[in-house]
Amino acid sequence: MSEGSASTLTADLTINSWGMRAVQAMPGGVSSNVRMAEGPDQLVVSRSRGAHVWDVAGQKYVDFTCGHGAILFGYADPDVNAAVAAQLELGYQVAATHTREVQLAEELSLLLPGMESMRFHTDGTEATQTALRIARAHTGRKRIVSFIGHYHGWLPLGSCESELLTLPWNDTAALDQAFAEHGPTIAAVITEAMMGNNGCFEPATGYLQALRQKCNEHGALFILDEEVTGFRLGLQGALGTHLLTGNLGPDMAIYGKCLGSGLPIGVLAGKRRFLDLLATQQVNHAGTFNGNSLTVAAAVATLAKLRLRGQKFYMDLYNRGSTLMAALEGLGRESGIPLQVRGPGPIFWVALGEDPEALPVAGGRPVEPAAYQRFRAHLLARGVRVMPAGRWYVSAAHSDDDIDFTLAVVRASLGAMQEEATA
Repeated sequence: MSEGSASTLTADLTINSWGMRAVQAMPGGVSSNVRMAEGPDQLVVSRSRGAHVWDVAGQKYVDFTCGHGAILFGYADPDVNAAVAAQLELGYQVAATHTREVQLAEELSLLLPGMESMRFHTDGTEATQTALRIARAHTGRKRIVSFIGHYHGWLPLGSCESELLTLPWNDTAALDQAFAEHGPTIAAVITEAMMGNNGCFEPATGYLQALRQKCNEHGALFILDEEVTGFRLGLQGALGTHLLTGNLGPDMAIYGKCLGSGLPIGVLAGKRRFLDLLATQQVNHAGTFNGNSLTVAAAVATLAKLRLRGQKFYMDLYNRGSTLMAALEGLGRESGIPLQVRGPGPIFWVALGEDPEALPVAGGRPVEPAAYQRFRAHLLARGVRVMPAGRWYVSAAHSDDDIDFTLAVVRASLGAMQEEATA
């Protein structure tokens, strides 16, 4: 056996050993069912830094999962690390209001148009559930309007089918009909700012404003889920990019992911008159780790870094993503395997040859086409890691060399798929 073959065998045994241990110790070998979608090739990671992760065998990957969208500056960002390390020395998990928690709430209130009050959670799913409780308590109604292909966490939006009304997105006629038939029973409309979990479709011009207006007409609350878009599309998220300010803004909005730079956080932001239902205890909300000081320290550091870098940070992030998107489309044309690429840049969607307007949807999460699954496996085998189904995230840590390497891997992967198709 050659030295190279022995090294590969040792790496495979190491990976398989950890994978088997994971499956024995945890259901499916994971702590989130979403991660099982990576299939038998799912990584067991030993460390991460910048735009890269390393598996237990020492293999390095250019990573476009960005912690499922939670990483904006890159893994193990030095400034965020320093803030968390400093907070470690001051103590953590005090189960009381603390100074940085107040600071973060104040900064978010000043930053996010119309959002006067904050309640911290450990993730976006919990923040969503609190928003729905508030909407139902405020209106005295039960029904929630959501949209096909949108994802608002892993918990149901209602306790039974009669409490839910799921509509096609960007369809104002369907919206009008739903309110005409069910208006007096609708407590809230909840929508993603863009279809971040299914195709990266963006709202049609004026559609989010139409949702706001329809809620006004029928006394329902408007909830904007910015778990994916918040702080990734801009310092004010979709509130800023879609000018959802003043009377056009939502009653409540949900944030997380990027705000914590990889530490677990969810934020329910909203108008004071709605969130005050928590203060009066008309709506219950609790959680041991809400407002955890380590997470809050990371969030304060994240906002400070974003403000310091200013608009140039986002211009560079959009340019980096757009450059990669255009190059991917070009490689698809070159290879004869068309790549449909869609999105604003910091997040985008890649599909192989499918109708870009008809991506399959299942329970708010996309079904991964077999062709894309093979494409993803080829990328991983060559050192590029992407999420199942088609979503790519870009971080500030992705360098020109990372992009060049990725494009070379994509070219080789598409070439290999062409050979497989003709074999």
